[in-house]
This record gives sequence, structure tokens and C-alpha cells, in this order.
Amino acid sequence: MKSIYNSILTTKNGSTIPVFRNGKTAESKYNPQLEAQKIVDGINKNCDFFILIGISSGILLKSLVQKFTQSVFFCIEISESDFSFLLSPENNLEIRNFTNNNNIHFCTIDEIENKLCQIYLPVKYNDLKIIETHGWTNENKEIIPKIYEKIQNAVNQITNDFSTQAHFGKLWMNNILNNLKLLSRQNNRNFSLHSNVNLFPDIKKTAVVIAAGTTLDDKIHILKENRNSFYIISTDTVYSSLIKHKIIPDAVISIDGQNISYNHFIHNADASSILFLFDLTSNYKACKYLYEKNNSIYFFIGGHPFSALVQNFSDSFFPNLFSGAGTVTIAAIDFAFHCGFENIQVFGADFSYQNGKSYAKGTYLDVLYHKDENKILNAEFLYNKLMFRSRLTLQNGKLTTNLLQSYKNSFETFILQNDYSIKYENSIYYLKRKIENTNKTNFISIFLKTQTFNYNKFIDYLQKSTPKDLKTSLLPLAAYFKVKMKKNDFSEILNLAHSYIVEYNNKI
Repeated sequence: MKSIYNSILTTKNGSTIPVFRNGKTAESKYNPQLEAQKIVDGINKNCDFFILIGISSGILLKSLVQKFTQSVFFCIEISESDFSFLLSPENNLEIRNFTNNNNIHFCTIDEIENKLCQIYLPVKYNDLKIIETHGWTNENKEIIPKIYEKIQNAVNQITNDFSTQAHFGKLWMNNILNNLKLLSRQNNRNFSLHSNVNLFPDIKKTAVVIAAGTTLDDKIHILKENRNSFYIISTDTVYSSLIKHKIIPDAVISIDGQNISYNHFIHNADASSILFLFDLTSNYKACKYLYEKNNSIYFFIGGHPFSALVQNFSDSFFPNLFSGAGTVTIAAIDFAFHCGFENIQVFGADFSYQNGKSYAKGTYLDVLYHKDENKILNAEFLYNKLMFRSRLTLQNGKLTTNLLQSYKNSFETFILQNDYSIKYENSIYYLKRKIENTNKTNFISIFLKTQTFNYNKFIDYLQKSTPKDLKTSLLPLAAYFKVKMKKNDFSEILNLAHSYIVEYNNKI
């Protein structure tokens, strides 16, 4: 892609500015510094995060940096070709003086969503302001809507992520610390996997991932009729339903940190042959229950930054399973991918409400709604209430929501990115590997090595570390304290998060 710039102009006051291909400039040909200063003087609020659309010479950026010395600047140009031109030594533009400034980030249009989501942290920054280089936006009018759309998409994602972190930050941290301590106890009793857990599944079999959508009700007979040719990977929500149908899965995946998930695992069935895989943030009560029943538990890590800290600290290995925006079905599929299965089927991944219900029979909500129903508030009413929490739309004859469709898009994108083809037929997803599996090491074989963790040594490390040392790892918990305590000072919030970990450890 060609750059939008093609030459350099020396202004009347001796400054150097770039010229567009049509001969126009984004900045004043007489005194660009004065023009930039007028824009900066009009910003009265002391904002700590700026998005600058159109960098051009960098003169406006320089004025902004001089006034807002502690702020972060996210600077957008159209393409890499534009940056190559602007940063060229022979053009000698002001922008070259900011390439080593850690508070300044350069970004092309295609990178906006990904980079902005990485850089803008609501727990750290309290304000976000968009500044336009007016001459630049006037000459690139056709691309401006796309830029704002991408910024808005990123902001929506950031807002949703922050809301989730603020809501679950404390619960996740409690679960991680308790689960790590449980893992230490597991090591102390020389815990090892039961001999009847299938560590080496035959990957010539079909891996079947079971989600909790209502279409599963009509597919149970397929699981029963083909049980010996399937390696069944159950998500946590549907586990109890499978047990009620006398179907014992080979593995169960859980990423849910909420206390309600404990109910998925309470039953009298023999689970000694099942490999239970829990995210470190998963509900501790559920892990403890299975531990006390002498079942086979292993922990993996997902996207929580504190889990990454645990991985770096430990000599043991915590598998990393991807769950998208927190979707256990994706984590289960990723497990099947890592195992090396050529063929995978996914049951119950509906991403919609069918037959007026959101979950298959026998799952916890189905049991709960029927248990508590009466003539006025029956199960149908309760399911309808659940459905209408969000605005419903009709797509392909199915009632769904924007959130469920975003989960579906994330699900299908993840599959395609891992070189599997997708076919959807009769409410079942059929996945097939496009290329031969060259990884001869079976993913599950890592579990032969006992997962170990020295909890006391880890806590000692945390106590000796400063909040600044642990900054990234503390962000979800810090988000909780920012909202809960209504604090805006980032250093204070980090101190609260660090102190909480130390104090909570003394309680468990």
C-alpha cells in the first residue's frame, strides 16, 4: 500500500511538514506550532490517555506531550508505508523524536482494535480523549468512519472486560490462592492419577465435546450408541446431565469461578476414571469436593495474568487452554486440539434459545427451575425471564442475542485459526483437521509428570515483591478495588490488591 504522503515542505517559520499526494498538507504552511498550540490550549481537562488521529509531522503530538507530561498517546496513521515515510531520517520530521518514548504508541488502522485493547487499561487510566489533526481528517474523510468504528469496537470490548474483572476480580484471586494451596496439599499426600484414568486416548477415535445447549437432548442416544468410538469431553455445566444419562465422560473441563458451579459436581456416580481439568480460577469448592473424593484433578491456566505469574514461578507445568471471552466450550475444544484428534464433534453448542430454553435437561438451571416452580412461577416462566434479560433477535429461525452471536463468532474463528474445517449439520458441529498432525507428543502425556507447587515459597515471593513488581498480575483484582472502593489513583489501587493477597493468605 502506497503512503498517503509523497514529499516534504518547509513552512514559512522554518518547520518541516509532510505533503499529501494531492499537494495539500495536514498542517499550517505558515506556523504549524501556533496551530497546534491553539488545539492544545482548548483542552481544559487533564486527561491521562489520548487517541491522536493523524500524526503528520508530530508537531501537534509534541505540544500535547509538553502539556500532558504523564499522559499516554495512542497515535494513528493509515498504513506502515505512512510510518516509514514519516520516520525516515532524511525527512527530519518532529515525530522521530518520540520513537523511544514509552508513553507514545504508534498504530495503523488495521491494528487499532488489537493494540488499543492491550494498551488502554481502565483500571489505570481514568479518561480517554480523541484528538484529530483537522487537516489530516479533512483529506482522509473516507477512512474516518472506519477509524471511529474500530475505536468503538475496542472500547466496547475493553469496557466489557473491565466490568467482568471488576465483578469477578476478588473471586478469581480467592480461587487461585485456594486452588494452589490445594495443589500443595495434593502433593504432600503423594497424590497420583488413578490407574484407570485414560492418559493416552486413541486419537483415531472421534473426540466429542459436549456443551449444554438444548439440542443435546435429542443427541443423547448418539452418545450411548457410539460410546466406545468416542472420547467424550464434557463441559462443567453439562457434566451432571451426562451422569444422569449414565454416560461417564473421559474428561471434564471447568473454567467457572462462581459458587454455583459447585453444584455441577455433586452426585454419587463413580468418577474415578475421569480426568478433571480446572482453570486455576475455577471454583475452589468444586475442586476441593473432587479432591476429597480422591478423584483425578489437574489445573490449567487461561487468560488471567496472575495465572501467568504462577506458571513463571513454578517448576511444574500448567497447560494453557484458550477460552476466548470465557467460553468453556472453546477451552474443551482447545484441549481436543492439543491432544491431536483429527476428528471432533461438538454437541449442544447452540448459541441460541431453542424451544424456549437455554440449557439441556438435567443441567443445574433445569433442575433448579423445576424444583422451585409453582402454578404461577413455573419453569417455562423462569426460562422466559432468563431469555429476555437481553434483546432477542431472530437469526436463521433461532432466537439469539448479540452476546451469544459474539460467542459463536469467537468459537468458529478459533476453530478455523487452528486449521480445522467446520461443517454444521443437524445441530452438530463436525470439525476435521486440514493438515496432518506433526506433533507426535501426546498432550495428555504431560500429566504423567505429577503437577507440583510449593505454595509457601510462592507466598513468600509475593510478600517480598512490591505492588509495582506484580503490576500486570494484579490488574483484575485491582479492577475490583477501583470499583468497590471508588479509587482512581493507580498506585493506591495496586497497594490495596497486594495487601489483600497477603492478608487473605493468612485466612486460608
